[in-house]
Amino acid sequence: MFRALGAVSGQGLERLYGGPRAAIARSLEGQLQAAPLSYLAVVDARGHTLAGAGRLPASLALVDAARGGPVLSNVVHAGGGAPTIEFAIPFGPPQAGRALVEGVPLGIISSFLSDYFGQLRGGAGLALTDRRGAVLLRQGRISLSGVTSMTRFGTAAAVPGTPWTLRLEADRALVLAGANRLSWLPWLLLFGLALVAVIGIGLFRRMVIYMHRQRESNVALRESREQIGNIVEALEEAVILHHADGRTELLNASAKAIFDPVAPGWDLLDDTGEPLDERDTPIQRVLGSGLAQRGTIGLKLRDGSRRWLALRARPLVRPGEQGPHAVVASCIDVTEQREIELQLADVAERDPLTRLWNRRHFETALAEQLARCRRYEDRAVLLRVNLHGFTQVNDRFGQLVGDDVLRAVADGLSQRLRASDCASRLGGDEFALLLLNVEQHQALEIAVEVAKRLRKFVREQLNADVSLSLRSGAVSLDRQSGLVPDALAAAHRALALDKQRPSRSSAPSDEPAASAATSIPTWTTQAPHLSSLRVFLTAVEARDQYTAVHSRKVVKLARAVARRLGLDDAQLREVESVALLHDLGKIAMPDAILRKPGPLTEHEQALMRQHPIVGAQMVSSIPELEHLDPAIRAEHERWDGTGYPDGLAGLAIPVTSRIVFVCDAYHAMTSDRPYRRALTPEAAITEIANESGRQFCPSAAGALLHLLQGEAGKAPQAAR
Repeated sequence: MFRALGAVSGQGLERLYGGPRAAIARSLEGQLQAAPLSYLAVVDARGHTLAGAGRLPASLALVDAARGGPVLSNVVHAGGGAPTIEFAIPFGPPQAGRALVEGVPLGIISSFLSDYFGQLRGGAGLALTDRRGAVLLRQGRISLSGVTSMTRFGTAAAVPGTPWTLRLEADRALVLAGANRLSWLPWLLLFGLALVAVIGIGLFRRMVIYMHRQRESNVALRESREQIGNIVEALEEAVILHHADGRTELLNASAKAIFDPVAPGWDLLDDTGEPLDERDTPIQRVLGSGLAQRGTIGLKLRDGSRRWLALRARPLVRPGEQGPHAVVASCIDVTEQREIELQLADVAERDPLTRLWNRRHFETALAEQLARCRRYEDRAVLLRVNLHGFTQVNDRFGQLVGDDVLRAVADGLSQRLRASDCASRLGGDEFALLLLNVEQHQALEIAVEVAKRLRKFVREQLNADVSLSLRSGAVSLDRQSGLVPDALAAAHRALALDKQRPSRSSAPSDEPAASAATSIPTWTTQAPHLSSLRVFLTAVEARDQYTAVHSRKVVKLARAVARRLGLDDAQLREVESVALLHDLGKIAMPDAILRKPGPLTEHEQALMRQHPIVGAQMVSSIPELEHLDPAIRAEHERWDGTGYPDGLAGLAIPVTSRIVFVCDAYHAMTSDRPYRRALTPEAAITEIANESGRQFCPSAAGALLHLLQGEAGKAPQAAR
């Protein structure tokens, strides 16, 4: 019996008590609290006590237990004299064997057997003793000396696998009563009584085995829970447990970090940012289907911000049940990644200049609407709009002004749209609108309103006589409209018919013509290198909108300063060109530097100081512009020689560079930048006056100050 018990427990004992002494002691203390034992101890193969818990005796009775099988001891008296039986189970490898010794109070065994044999009657008696005669159990009337008399029957038998002996006695008269004096009957009765006793001890054996198994199962369960809890807590992923009754448990710190801040409330979003019904979340789909789910959901907080979570959910099903009683879900915060993906998706489907939808997105929306027209007989109108005479604007004023015109038209179209409509820049100077549930005349009214807006823009912004008109063509879409190419072709034919009508100029003939007054040089329409300048200006604006606007402002200031200094026409043109292209080299600078909201590091400053060299190299590759190379390279040189990239000083710096440098500095100081607020014009004027003769050329700075302060007087001598 005890060998079987040892085989059952040995593996678990090795796990609990196979470590160092300190770990063994902690395990023994925990076991002692969970079981009604007098003491616990672990001994090695030499009989040395490695660790113990409880009131250990001076010496253990089973010190050699590690070298044999599971054994029971005689009755011993532990600390305080309490009768105890030691039970030892060996474990571990033979060469380093150990044994767990348990001190089982004698009262536990006696109480159990007393209850079992409490029904003895008729003068019967029972006793259980060890080899030394110590009584484990005494029940009924029995002589412990083992001597029987003529009036009593008696028998004794050793209990297998233990050091115990079982004695049974009964009155002869009572046993023989009614037995017809059969000589074998008393012995049969005694044998039956002995058999009953052995069965009782077998029940006790089962109780001990069950107690050990239950105790080890509890320990293993507790350790397993702790281990799983530690693993879940260590995960970077948030882990939540959602019950079918709606309760949700946040199982680790990551989950609390994500969900606690949004506890006051949030709205669910799908992976495109649209509102999401709670019944469509992965967790609810798991509860409904019993299958694992994964997906991305968004949380829109009350402050308007969004948080995105990549979520995986699995069902938990109890044995014998059909559906899940709970869902365990893990999720990670992918807000930054998802916002970038949405931005990239938006960029991929929008025109970068006007922020309208691009042709690809528009054709997709048009295809979906045509499908609805065929299936549900919906109605819509496709409107195509074209800027007639737009090439003239680009040729006369430059592409930057042309872009302003395109943006004005796009703004006019956007302001007339409903949420269900779609506007797109198809390319170049052509736009398209998809308008739902309207008639053709209503769509054409939008074109008329945009044309009025365009005329106002030309009159107020260009201040010029420009033959620019808005032409439009509209077609109704129904179930007969065909596919996307058919619809676009029909709208194009309507647009072509409108172009054949007399021109409706955006600059009415009754308004007096005016000369162009823009920041683009007035001479560029005649310059032989116009196309090269356009290429560079387009590259600068595409790279950094601020740099493009800043360059146009510097052109205006530099032109006025050059005239005040008395420069000739050739020098004036050079000043205008250098002012336009002085920051050309910045298109090679990283975005992280150009858009950094704070001061640059030394490494970033060193990299930024290369932009005059890069710009000079770029213009030197164009024969018509290579004469601008020295002036662009020297645009950041200082009068006192502390500038860059070559440390030129005084008159060694080209006059064009000196003029552009001071105008560049003034406009930069009076403009808001990501890393600082703009200075007031008065503060910037004071700064330039203070730096005249150190940072700035005195002549150029003086001319600019005269212009800014509105002072009259003779211009300073040009610094040639």
